[in-house]
Amino acid sequence: MRKYTDPQRTELIRQATLMRANGKSWNAIAGQLGTGTTTIDCFRRDHRPEWDAAYAAAVALIGEVPHHRAGRVSTASIDTAARMHAEGKLLEEIAAHFGITANHVAVWRAQNRQRWDTAYLAASEPFGPPTPLPPRQSDPSKPTRSLWAIAEAMFGRKANIRSDKTAKHYRYSINSFGKHLGRLPTEADLDDDSLIAWMGELQRGPGSTTTGRTYLERIRALWRFLNDRGEIGTRPSFSLPPIPEPTPLALDESQLRRLFESAVCRPGLVCGVPARYWWPALFGFVFCTSERRGATLALQWQWVDLNSRAVSFPAAVRKGGLKAATYRLWPEVVDLLERIAGSNRELVFPWEKSEATFYHHYGKILVDAQIPDDRRHKLQGLRVTHNTWTKVMTGRHSPLLMHSSSATSERHYEDKRYTVREAVKLLIPWRSPAMAEAESAPVVALNINDREVRKLPRARVLSGKAVS
Repeated sequence: MRKYTDPQRTELIRQATLMRANGKSWNAIAGQLGTGTTTIDCFRRDHRPEWDAAYAAAVALIGEVPHHRAGRVSTASIDTAARMHAEGKLLEEIAAHFGITANHVAVWRAQNRQRWDTAYLAASEPFGPPTPLPPRQSDPSKPTRSLWAIAEAMFGRKANIRSDKTAKHYRYSINSFGKHLGRLPTEADLDDDSLIAWMGELQRGPGSTTTGRTYLERIRALWRFLNDRGEIGTRPSFSLPPIPEPTPLALDESQLRRLFESAVCRPGLVCGVPARYWWPALFGFVFCTSERRGATLALQWQWVDLNSRAVSFPAAVRKGGLKAATYRLWPEVVDLLERIAGSNRELVFPWEKSEATFYHHYGKILVDAQIPDDRRHKLQGLRVTHNTWTKVMTGRHSPLLMHSSSATSERHYEDKRYTVREAVKLLIPWRSPAMAEAESAPVVALNINDREVRKLPRARVLSGKAVS
């Protein structure tokens, strides 16, 4: 590179910044000044304060014409930027190196994602975690209402949102979206590009597809709520990822027997009730009624009549809060409930600890019973077992599930291992050696020569008289 004196460099920088502010490309500036683009790059890199001051003076003098440097970038620049990012450099530091803005670097990465990722992985440590991206800054010109504030406003206007658990799941979804953005999500983040990027991160993560889809559905519901009220002019246009078919599992007879035997051996007390009585009564009641955990733990003694073996649930304690339910108890369940009956207790199954503690103790029972400790083998597994056995014995799904469509019972509460029909028996062109020997040709005795014997390969030839 040609050496310049300080006055020459200052004049070249002044002219270059004037042309750059006027929208000229780097190649055009270098050609007009009679230098190379590397010389201009060295000026911007090695004399950054002087360049910035000259550029600010040029902008104040003639204004600034936007240029599209981010759309025209060489593969070498992409590789260099990706390697700098792998070394822990922020987007602002990379942008300062190339003399552009951080937004331009983000455009480089988005438009050349495959090459960027290849260079990034080549420069990173093997299997090392990637450097977290800086928080995405919100646009100050757009609304800054948080999504949780929008959700609280929607809860007061949607009559079908009545459960605290629903609000809690909305909180989970908003928190997950905020972790993706690196900041508190606001109304300005409701656009297809942001949600599609979040959807891709959820699909690549360790969580299930069903969980990621439910998160997206809740954020999309907030977006549609604002659009319906006329507070935002766009609606979501992206499609949700498909979810796989569920595979419900029912307990067989030996597993069910081991479950109750393990429950009988539990030590300690549950709210003053011996655990060896409390857990078998809970399992027997759920297996008999197919009721959910929330309604079962909210059951009161005033709703139970042990003499007539009837129990009634008001709609307020059941899922959805719309359908009441009445069940007829089995005699064995009545005996189990009589052992935990108490005159000074309001709830049939009192539980003073958290939901996580409940399933922790449930998991210990499953482990002792040699049953897998997962969500499919807990109370949901008892409901699946009840419906599957009912389908096997009667040919119909259990009416206690109270589903409006039998397809829901079949999809979520039927173990196909017990109910699937056997395929039609067709001919398989293969026989085991034992079958082939049993079906071989009859034994005969013929007085023929060896040449004629070869014509009967499946016959057994014996000397002497014919065998009858």
